[in-house]
Amino acid sequence: MEYQDRLKRIDFFINIIDNWAVCDMVDSSFKFINKNKEDFYKYLDSKLSATNPWEQKIYFCYVTCFIM
Repeated sequence: MEYQDRLKRIDFFINIIDNWAVCDMVDSSFKFINKNKEDFYKYLDSKLSATNPWEQKIYFCYVTCFIM
């Protein structure tokens, strides 16, 4: 699957998250991020102004798991 298609699926999925456990579980399942760290960081940077608490949580998890 293409990188951009994966990002679209992430965006879709984030909109249906409704609890903390799902956020914590999902971040470890996206192995493709390691191959695209710089591009994924740009994607995250564009999302940091999210107001939905589930979005905020999952972006924070991504940053701590894959970027740092």
